[in-house]
Amino acid sequence: MDVLSTIWSIASWFQIVVFLLSSWWLYMINKKLWEEYPWLAWIPVINIYSYVKASWKSLWWILWIIIWFMLFVIPWLVMVIMLLHWISKRTWRWAWTTLWFIFVPFIMFPVVWSKLEDKSWEKEENQTGPNTEIIVEKKVENKEKIEL
Repeated sequence: MDVLSTIWSIASWFQIVVFLLSSWWLYMINKKLWEEYPWLAWIPVINIYSYVKASWKSLWWILWIIIWFMLFVIPWLVMVIMLLHWISKRTWRWAWTTLWFIFVPFIMFPVVWSKLEDKSWEKEENQTGPNTEIIVEKKVENKEKIEL
């Protein structure tokens, strides 16, 4: 677990450094272009305004960016999260695994792969996991009905 937290910390610091550097240079560009509010480059979502003003596009571009985000990025993210959750469920993992898949997929895919047994791909009779009781109960009910 210490390795995961170290990798997470390094990735977080890397993202912070990238954000600070890009914000700094966007701020400097807007300042040199004599834009009215160059300091908006430091605010994470609002910095879209700084990008639009620096590119000399109209403010309608902000609306287009929001529409594009709502129509394409959010549904795509929801679909990917649902697929990752279904993978977690199919490999007998839980919601925490889905969260790990979202934040560190390059670690979780090998971890889940290494913990999977070849037996999990066999017939329903040999499955083990959270639904095992349900499968056993159905088989017991079917046998009781046959014996009657």
